[in-house]
Amino acid sequence: MSWMDDHYRMDNEGNFETLEDYNRAVKNGDLEELSNGRYYDRESDTEYDSRGDKI
Repeated sequence: MSWMDDHYRMDNEGNFETLEDYNRAVKNGDLEELSNGRYYDRESDTEYDSRGDKI
């Protein structure tokens, strides 16, 4: 379980359950934008695609 689970709705595989939660994480600055259009969570060393699915 990561700190993201405490702040956003995440499924058992570590993906955002809703696009709304993913967009909120991006807006709040909890995910760092990468040059390839993906987002990165430094705390958990996890990269997400544009739908909020863990890569």
